Amino acid sequence: MKRKIGAIIAGMLLALGIFIILIPWIAQKKTKDTQDNLQAEYAKIVEENSQSVEEVKEPEPQQEMDYTVADFSNEEPEVTNNKEVQNILDRQQILGKISCEKIDLEFVVVEGAKRDNIRAAIGHITGTAGMGGKGNCVLAGHRGGYYGEFFKNIDLLENGDKVILTDVYNREYIYEVYKQFVVEPTELWVCDKIEGEDTLTLLSCEDNGKRRIIVRCRLVEHDS
Repeated sequence: MKRKIGAIIAGMLLALGIFIILIPWIAQKKTKDTQDNLQAEYAKIVEENSQSVEEVKEPEPQQEMDYTVADFSNEEPEVTNNKEVQNILDRQQILGKISCEKIDLEFVVVEGAKRDNIRAAIGHITGTAGMGGKGNCVLAGHRGGYYGEFFKNIDLLENGDKVILTDVYNREYIYEVYKQFVVEPTELWVCDKIEGEDTLTLLSCEDNGKRRIIVRCRLVEHDS
């Protein structure tokens, strides 16, 4: 009897161990599925805009307001169902996409940098300049863990590398990397506009979430 109980307990512990090991894989797969759906939705929006007779909106300039701090919490996730994933998708406002050939980067950008935003995609920090807009456009993304590797390799970017933002009207804004540094999470000045420059700031975690890595780029070319 004791052997039987011991075998049952051992089996339960083994199953639990396998489940714990699979959690990161499950979470990352759901993130990939979400991003794939967002990519398809982005392509649909671009196609609809190309056929629309409505006036094309200009990129949003920097706003005078408080910034929403990116929520990089990376706690162990609950295993969500497809309905919850769809709910997360439905809450996203797609702004465009970001790409950089050097580090194999191509992801959808959504408005906001709260938890659901940057678990689904790369998030635009509300209050900063829009994609290609006047001021400092700040984008936040995870570098690993349970919720995606969107900005996994931004530490490999060097001065002169090109990062491209493409909006929902298929207009390209080409930025050139010119600076990289690390700051504390409370240093929100990195979201401020830089006098005389239209910039793109990529923001992610460093030192296991204790600090923030910053890659600064300046706008060098854009579609008229």
